[in-house]
Amino acid sequence: MNIKGSTLLLGVSLTANAALLAVLVLKWPSLSQLGSSESDPWARKPAASLTNPANGGARAPSVPDLASLFAGDPKVFAARLRGAGLPPNIVRAMILAQLNEMAMARRREIMSQAKLNPYWSQGFRALDPASLEKFSALYKERNELQKQLLPDDPSPPVNPRQQNIYGGLSAEKTKQVQAIASDYDELRYEIQNSANGTLLKEDADKLALLNKEQQADMEGALSPSELLEYQIRNSPTADSMRNSMQAFSPTEDEFRAIFKVQQAFDQQYGANNDQLTSDQKAERQKHQGEVLDQLQSILSPERMAEYKEETDPKFLAVNQALSRFNLPPTATKQVMDIQSNITKRADAIRGDASITDADRASQLSALADEATTKATTVVGERGFEAYKQSAGSWIQNLNPPAN
Repeated sequence: MNIKGSTLLLGVSLTANAALLAVLVLKWPSLSQLGSSESDPWARKPAASLTNPANGGARAPSVPDLASLFAGDPKVFAARLRGAGLPPNIVRAMILAQLNEMAMARRREIMSQAKLNPYWSQGFRALDPASLEKFSALYKERNELQKQLLPDDPSPPVNPRQQNIYGGLSAEKTKQVQAIASDYDELRYEIQNSANGTLLKEDADKLALLNKEQQADMEGALSPSELLEYQIRNSPTADSMRNSMQAFSPTEDEFRAIFKVQQAFDQQYGANNDQLTSDQKAERQKHQGEVLDQLQSILSPERMAEYKEETDPKFLAVNQALSRFNLPPTATKQVMDIQSNITKRADAIRGDASITDADRASQLSALADEATTKATTVVGERGFEAYKQSAGSWIQNLNPPAN
C-alpha cells in the first residue's frame, strides 16, 4: 500500500492563504493579539511533534504576523480561532492549514534523514523501511489530531460519482466506511511492510484475521443490501473480476451472479494474491475449477464458452494490446484463431522427421510470414506492431536462429 503522504499535501499552504489571513486579521482585530506575549502558549517553541512543533525560538510580534498565527499548539490555535468569533468554515480551513503546514515540515525532516539508495540498486526510488514507518506514524498523528480538533467535521455532500462508487450510501455512511477502510489499510500495510516481500504463514494469518475483522465492522455499519452494493463495487473480488472480464463485457445481471460465486470462493481460499503464501496460492489454484463448475448453471452454453475463452490470460494479453486501436470486438478472437491455427501447423512441421532441417526452417519461416500477413490484415500495421511486442513472440519463434 502506498503511504498516504499525498494527503499531507492537500492542505492549504501559508503562502497561498496569505491574502485571506490578512483580510481576517483586519476583520477580526483580536487575531492580531494571538502571539503578542512572550508567555503566550502560542509563542514559538522548539519541539518534535505535531502537538509541539519545532519552529525556532520564541517571538512575539507586535503587529500581525501571518506565519506566527500558525505556530504553537494546534489545540490552543483552534481555541483561539473559535474565541475570535470566526465563521466555522474559516476556522476549519485555518485548522487544516496549520496541521498540513506542520505535517509538511515533519515530512521534509523525514526526507532529509531518509536513507537514499544508489541509482544502480534495485530499490533506487524506494524509501527505506524506517522512513516509511515514520511517514505512517506522521499520517496517523495528523489524522488523529484532526479528529480531536474537528470532531463534528461535516462530510462533504456525496456527488453522483461517489454515489456510483459507494453504491448510493449516504454521506455519513460513506465517511464511516472510508474510515474503516483507511484504518485496516494502515494495519495491513504494517504487516506487509514488516514482511519485506516474504510473506510467511503467520503474516498471512494476520492479514486474514484483519480481513475478517474488517468484514465484521462493515456488517455493523451497513445493512446487508448496503454491504452488497458496497462490496460489488469496492472489494478485491470485484476489482479482480473487472480486470479479468474486460474482454467478456458482462451484463449487470451476469456480473452480479458471477460475483456471488467468486466472492464465496475468495472467502474460502483468499482473494488477494499479495496476501497469500505460495502454499495458499497453490491451494487456491487447485480449486479454481470449482468456480467454472458453478458458472455452468448461471451462464448459457454460448456465454460460458465466451467466458472461458475471453477470461484466459493469453486472450486478455492480446485484447489489452489491441484495445487502443478502436478495432471491432471480434479482432482479438480473429488474431487468437490465427495464432492457434499457425501454432498447430508449426508443431506438426517440427514433429515431422521425414523433412530435412533446411525444409523445416523454410516452412516455419513461411508460416511466420503467413501469420504476419493475416494478423496485419485484421488489426492493421500499428495494431500488429503492438501485438507483436506484447503477445506475438510466438511469431518470432517460428524463425529458428541461424547456426
